[in-house]
This record gives sequence, structure tokens and C-alpha cells, in this order.
Amino acid sequence: MGKKAEFARSRFKEARQKREERMQRSRAERDRRHGIDKLARKIDKVVVQRPLPNEAQQALLLAQFAQACRLVAPSTDMCILMRHYAKVAEAAEQKSESTTMVTASASSSKSTTRKRKRDEAEEEEEAPAAGAAFLDTVADALLRTQNAPAVIEEAAVSAKDGENALGDDDDDDTVTVLQDILQDDSGRRVVATLLASLNAVRSSKCEAVAKAVLEQFEENEHLPQHHVACRVMSALAQFGSDATRQGVLNLLRQRSTTIEGVERLLSDRHTAGTIEQLLKSYGPETAAWLCEVLSLSTPVTSSSAAEAGGRKKKAAKQRGAAAEETASGERITTEKLMELVNGPVSGQVLLQLLRTDARRELLKRLPIVELLRSKRGTAFLTQLLTLTASVASSEGREAEAVALFSDVLERLGSDLGEMAIDKRANFVVQALIQLLPVMGPQSTKQLERLELGLGGAAGISALVTHGNGVHVVLSLIDAALTLSSESAVEGLAEQLVTRHNVTDLLYHKHGSLVVRRLMPLISRKASKVGRLLQGMVEQDFSNLVYTEAGNLVVTAYLTALGKSGASLLAQKLAGGEELLSMCRSPYASHVVFTLFELVDPTTHTLLCNALKAHVLPLSTHVNGRFIVEKMIAASRDVRESVSRQFLPLAQERGTQHVLCALLARMDARGKQVCVEKTIMPNLTALATHQCGSIVLQKLMQAEPTVLSAVQQRLSANSLVRSDLAQNFFGKFVVQIAQQPEQEQPQ
Repeated sequence: MGKKAEFARSRFKEARQKREERMQRSRAERDRRHGIDKLARKIDKVVVQRPLPNEAQQALLLAQFAQACRLVAPSTDMCILMRHYAKVAEAAEQKSESTTMVTASASSSKSTTRKRKRDEAEEEEEAPAAGAAFLDTVADALLRTQNAPAVIEEAAVSAKDGENALGDDDDDDTVTVLQDILQDDSGRRVVATLLASLNAVRSSKCEAVAKAVLEQFEENEHLPQHHVACRVMSALAQFGSDATRQGVLNLLRQRSTTIEGVERLLSDRHTAGTIEQLLKSYGPETAAWLCEVLSLSTPVTSSSAAEAGGRKKKAAKQRGAAAEETASGERITTEKLMELVNGPVSGQVLLQLLRTDARRELLKRLPIVELLRSKRGTAFLTQLLTLTASVASSEGREAEAVALFSDVLERLGSDLGEMAIDKRANFVVQALIQLLPVMGPQSTKQLERLELGLGGAAGISALVTHGNGVHVVLSLIDAALTLSSESAVEGLAEQLVTRHNVTDLLYHKHGSLVVRRLMPLISRKASKVGRLLQGMVEQDFSNLVYTEAGNLVVTAYLTALGKSGASLLAQKLAGGEELLSMCRSPYASHVVFTLFELVDPTTHTLLCNALKAHVLPLSTHVNGRFIVEKMIAASRDVRESVSRQFLPLAQERGTQHVLCALLARMDARGKQVCVEKTIMPNLTALATHQCGSIVLQKLMQAEPTVLSAVQQRLSANSLVRSDLAQNFFGKFVVQIAQQPEQEQPQ
């Protein structure tokens, strides 16, 4: 009952995490399309790190290893310590590699300098050596548990009662301490971290530990499918040598002698993770085994005919042996293969298999119409059409892209237009379009073929205003822009944009996306669509900048104009009163922000002078403060105006980025004056204020001068430190000040 409840909780937790990650990815993608970078503007999360165990604690952990690695707190200490030593060893290795590339000119230095450097190098080598020794000691402690029998509480109780129940038991049923560790969640973390750390420091003990752990899986048939031990098996596939990975593969091969066994392995979430890791770390051999058990024939990619013949003979022997092991040489059916594709666990394994040479064979075996009926099948088909780095040569990629494109387009037939507006199938059409730039000379011909499949000019124009179909059109434009022939994108643009619909497209939430993607055409003098777009944007500029879709169109237009064109437009705006209202608008402020990034220095100064009298009101405005950040970087007068009102601005909401930009542009003397005369005398008032605390936290993470001054004040005055630690807003300032120096953001 407890085990089922644990499974249910883990499934709910995993589903919730995936949903949150999916929502976060969609928000990040939307912000990226709008040119918003929110991650760089947030305060870095402060995580209180667990201190490293001292020498006495390390000795105690090693002395009681079997018990310590199965308890939560000691196992956490052990994992932290092993990761620390692994990082130290990797850093030392990188430093040694960099020092070997130093030129021989250093040999002319003085002997005393060389002696001092040699002494420093010896001191630096002590830490990696101590870390490697500790990891080897942990490995030896783990190996000692390999044959030690575990103490079973029930057996101990029965022995106290005088029952000799274990007297006639077989030795094969004895559970070793290592097996018990592998089945414990804390012990699993210790073993996996040990394998990763030994692999990082390239220790000779890594192979011995991996071999000992693998033997436990071979002796106990239940361990590979255990919900905890399976993660150690994945660690073996990730950090073990090729011999260890081959042993893991052989262990899985023994369980896949029948079709039912294959389905269980691929559908079980405990063994599927190991297979995925094998495909990443031990790809060709694992892919060959999967193709064998799934009745797929992988194409031979070797250039040598002799090697090809040898591989064919070897594959034939393997298929013959597999047929003898099965009941009657059974072959997995297409229905079973579709069930594996649509499975929540087995589908992820087959997605990894697509990165190998089995792609074409899977496409032949799977019916496309059936794949498009399910969400997982559509995602699988989309990934199947995405070329990977498995084909090294450009000619091979071109041939594979043409073959995939032609095969899928013929099998889809007249369904391409309906797929383009489907909420899932449109991704398949986009993946099909992304094959065009790889086809080389055949790209233009295949593009025309694809346009006909989408319904010609009428069909493509109808897709522009559809929420799903517009993304297909955008993919078409991107593919056409990458082609060497300019006539391809010009012909497509003439089908999409005409004098009758260009005004509607500029203000439409979907049509504006197409207009923005076609903006590079205005730099082509021979482009009729480019001249049409330029004339319409300039004619309706004052209205476009204040709309949700129009301001993004104007931003793309300014980017396409370049520095000279954007500067001319900015000079016109600086002479009027519309610039201030644009800075306060939630949409037009993006246009002003883009102008500050694109214009030349002279125009930049002109814009700053036009807005200099309104700096302080704009600094606290929800939209204008972004413009002030750009002005601070260029105008000294603006910096002086903001610095004089530092404390009032620090107590306003949303001004932390303006003040961070102010300190970033000051010289060392200016920063010191600001810290000593403004920030430190008002430290308590800032740290305990709702908005001032955020400003102080951001400044401490961005400016080492502010951080050092706050740390010195808190260490010198324990009363101030105690007061801030007990305040809701001040405690975050104390936490940032307590961070180790090596963990402070740079």
C-alpha cells in the first residue's frame, strides 16, 4: 500500500513539474518573440548551501559507510563532498591544460619567481590529490559491502524467539548490503554520485565499482525493474566504460527474448530510462539491438563493401539467434509498433531511436495517417522529420532530406492544407518545410510543389489569418529567405501581401507576424513588396506605434532600416512633443527603446536632450523607466539628475534596474561616494523597506562594492545584523551577504 502511494505521489509530482515546465517554456518563447528578457532582470535566487563536512565528520562517514549512505542527512553530506572534490579535480585539470599552452617565454623569469610558483603549484595540487584519495576510500568502502549480508529485522526477531527459520535457506536468497543500498533512495544517490565523481576524476576505481554494482543486477533479477535501483543502472550506462555499458545491454537483451518481453522493457518506466541513456552513451550497439528486437533493418552507412558484407552477415546471425530464442520467429506487428509509439514511456525511447539510422525504416513501417490521430504520434512524426547530426556529409543530408520530403508529401496527398490549420499537425508541416534549405539545388522546385499542396495562392493567403496556419506561413517565409534565389521569397511575398490587404495585415494579430517576417525585403531595391511595406508603415506610423501588433511591426521596420534610416526617423521625433507620450505608452515605448539601440551617437544625444527634463517622472513610470536606463548609459547629465534623487527613487517600486544601471556607469570614485554617503548611512531604512530592500538586493548582486560594504557593516555591528535578520525584507539582504565569495554572481 505504501509503495503504491509512493508511485502515485511521484506520478502526480512528475505531471505537475512537466506542466509547469511546459508553461514556463511557452512564456519564455513568447517573451523571446517580443524581445523581452525577463530572466536577466530578476533577483538571483539565494540558496543557503550546506557546509562541507570537516575531517572528523569525514572519518565518521567512512567508518560507518553502510549505515551513513542509507540515512538522509549523512548521505547528503557524502554526496556534497564527492561533488565538491569532483569539481575541484575538473578545475585543476582545466587549469593544467591551460598552463601547458603557455609559451616558453616564461622560462626566462627569475629563479625565485619560479620557486614561488612551484610552491604554489604544489599547494594547489594537494586539494585534487586529497579529493581523489577520499573518493578512492569511499569506493573501497562500497566494495566491502558487495558480499556482506544485510541484517534483516524480521530474521533477528525470529532468532530472539528461538526460531531457526533461516537455517535451511539457500545462499542465493541472501540480500547483500550493496543490494540493500541500491534499493534505498539515499543509497542510490550515493552510488550514482560516486560513479559520476570517479568518472570526473578519471579514477581507476570507477571500473571496479561499476563492475561490482553490475554484478548485483545480474544476481538479483528484480533489481533492474526496482523503482529506485533502476536509476543506478542508468548511472552505469552514463558513467561506466564501454564494457560496463555492454554488460547492461546484455542484461537487457536477456529479458527481451520474446515480443512480450520487448514490450515490457520499453513500456516499463524503470527500464526505459536505462535504454534511453544507453542510446545516448552507447548509441550504435543499442540501436542495433532495438532494431533487431523491433524487426527493423538499419541501413548500412559504411563506405567499405567488405565491412558492409561483414555487418550484414553479423546482423543475419543475430537475427537467426533471436529467432531461435523466440517461440516461432515472431515479428512485431505494425499495431504493436504503433502502441509503443503512443505509449507515454516507450514513445520516449523510440524518439531517441530516431537519432540513429533507423529513421527511414520506422517511417516505412508506421502509417502516417494513424500517427496524426494522436498527440504523441504527431510529435513522433515531427521529430522523425527533423534531421540530426547523424549524417556527417552535406551530400548525405541533402539526399536524406529529399527522400524524407518526397516520401511524406506523397503519402499525405491532399491532407496538407487541413494539417496546416490543425493544432498539432501544423508542426508536422513546419518540420516538412524546414527540410527545404537542406535540399540544395532542388529546394526551389520542392518549394513550388509544397505551395501547390497547401492550395496555391488562395490556400496560403487563407492561412495568414488563422492562429495555427500562420506559423506554417512563417516557416515558409523563413525557408524562402534562406534560399539563394531571390525570386522564391518575392513570389511568395506577392501571394501574401497585396495593396488590398496590407492595411488589414498591419493591424491583425496574426497578419502582423507575416509582415514582420517580410521586413528584410525593404532593403532589396527590386522588391515590390518591400517598397509597398515601407510606404504603408511610414504613412501610418503615428497610429501603428500605439497598437499591440503595430508597435512590433514598427520595431521590425526600424531594425530593417538600419542605423542611418532609424537615425533620420529619430531626429524627426526629437523635434516634436510626441516622443514623451510614446515613452509613457505601453506599446510605443518599445519603439523608443529600439531607437536608442539603433541610432548613431549624435542622434542618441539629441534624444537624451529632448527627454532630459522628464527623467525623474519617467524613472518611476512603469514604461518610461526602461527608456531612462538607455539614457543613463549615454548622458552624464541624466546620471547626475538620478544620483541626486537616489534615496527617493530607491523607495519607489520598480526602480532597481534604473539604479543598477546608474552604478554600472559610474567610475570607481563615483561608486565609492554613492556607497559611503547615500547607501550605507541609510542601510537599515533601505533594507527594511518593501521597495528599498529589492533595490539593495539587486545592487548587492550586481556591484561588488555595495556587497563588500554591506558585509563589513553587518560583521562589525551585530545589532544591525540581528535587526535585519528578524525583519521580513531585511532577512534577504542578510542571506545575500552570507553567501560564500565563490558563489556570488559575477
